[in-house]
Amino acid sequence: MVAVGGLGIAGCTVPAETSESAVTTPTTRPSVTASLMTLRSLEVGDTLTTTAAVQTILAASAFTVEDADLPDQGMLILGERPQGLRPHSLVTVKGTIERFDFERFSGTYQLPSPEPFERFGNRKIVVAERIRLS
Repeated sequence: MVAVGGLGIAGCTVPAETSESAVTTPTTRPSVTASLMTLRSLEVGDTLTTTAAVQTILAASAFTVEDADLPDQGMLILGERPQGLRPHSLVTVKGTIERFDFERFSGTYQLPSPEPFERFGNRKIVVAERIRLS
């Protein structure tokens, strides 16, 4: 499941005594259901909340997750790992979409060497605000 912060379901009500001709069509755009959202539709700076399975643990504060709505190579998550996290764990992650640049993130997240992260170069990743085991 993937959801973008700020999405909501809009609805309207019509008073019971209103005639059909007085009913107006809402001007708001209908919401897209969360399951139809994909990483491609998100921009850098957008907030993402996703529940997915841990694929690979790459470093103390870096791991990948896999889900049908995410890229086949997995999505890189940077952030403080919860205790007990291991491959195949189900996690819920909330964070900000960023473009990965090893030099930019290696110090902050103590990434050991660039090799395991080469496949993520300039790809969208999530810098997590919150990670919890589901």
